[in-house]
Amino acid sequence: MKKILIAIVGLLAAVLPSRGQTISDVVFRQNDEGRIVINYNLKLVDAKKATRVKAYMSLNDGPFRQLRHVSGDVGTVSWSGLKTIDFDVFKEYGPEEIAGDIAFSVRGRFPKPVYWAAFDYYAAESRYSEQNTFYGFSVGYCNPFGGYLRCMFGEGDHYDTYDSGSKSSFAITLGPVYQVLPNLFLYAGAGYGRYVGHADYVWSTALGGADRSYEETGCQFEGGAMVRMLKFLTLSAGYGALTGKSNWQYFTYGFGITW
Repeated sequence: MKKILIAIVGLLAAVLPSRGQTISDVVFRQNDEGRIVINYNLKLVDAKKATRVKAYMSLNDGPFRQLRHVSGDVGTVSWSGLKTIDFDVFKEYGPEEIAGDIAFSVRGRFPKPVYWAAFDYYAAESRYSEQNTFYGFSVGYCNPFGGYLRCMFGEGDHYDTYDSGSKSSFAITLGPVYQVLPNLFLYAGAGYGRYVGHADYVWSTALGGADRSYEETGCQFEGGAMVRMLKFLTLSAGYGALTGKSNWQYFTYGFGITW
């Protein structure tokens, strides 16, 4: 099989270090089948993987052009160590002989850890109560997997179909987060919730003439999505529910900052 004639003029690693993470020591050779084998060393520190890893070639000091017919450690690459890219030069350039000075470059990106803190608004309702408003805050971390912690609290007046009354609440939830896209995150969590209300006589009658106060505690579940905007702002929306006979459920909306 016809081989290409090459003169090595440069072995390049065209990736800027990020928090000590690098692609370096790029070397290449031609195997017995005429294909080019490119090796590089990947070093990961904070990032769990390198993404958009691509190989490029320059011929006779010309511009670097991305190679299409490659396989192996390209795209998303995990774990530090020696990596290999297989380049089918004949599929890329056809049967004609290639002679000259050739240099290869390997480039990629290192996803940065994402941290955020947000203010949350809750619109909650139950079997016995409507139009309850609570507030809370959440913090989280992701790269691309991570976790979050959310705390919700509130007290004041409510207004429902029976009459008015007072209520208070407290809940804390935590769970995993996954970065689906660079600016889209999904979360799901569980925790403890406690809701306390005091009803007037009309509401008490609706509850079967029971005590004028009620308290509901149990396991609280929730899930939702968060979108990062302008690189430093976040918007989120989700749905949650508390186990128990009162069927507490809520929609949550939040906005915050990320870094």
